[in-house]
Amino acid sequence: MRYYKQFHNWPYMHILALLFGCICLGMTLFWDDPSIRIGMFVCAIFIFISSWILWKNRWHYLEINQDWIIHQGFKQWKLRRRDLIRVEQGCKGWVDEYDPYLKVHASGEEYQVDSGFLINDKRVEELTRVMQGAG
Repeated sequence: MRYYKQFHNWPYMHILALLFGCICLGMTLFWDDPSIRIGMFVCAIFIFISSWILWKNRWHYLEINQDWIIHQGFKQWKLRRRDLIRVEQGCKGWVDEYDPYLKVHASGEEYQVDSGFLINDKRVEELTRVMQGAG
């Protein structure tokens, strides 16, 4: 199963941003005032860049299959499932900040899963269960 890195809970946010950028670009054709047209054009360009960043973010993924755990994030690593010893989950940070982490321990090495894959508690539990082979 392949999990994509997300800034939010909705994985198709880049499509909504692209649609909003097209609306802003289309509005530049209907306004007569040049200052509003320039403002809408700049807004459309900014939203297109934001949409591209959100789409590019989907290039980061965590793939878990029967034989391998493949992490393509800021750090890239590949691990055989049979070498997996344990999966440690928790939260790091101080009292005000809830920042979950997931560490994979295997044959004397420790791998950290990027926080973009850990969007909520349900996802952390699911990844832990799937990595350990119980799901």
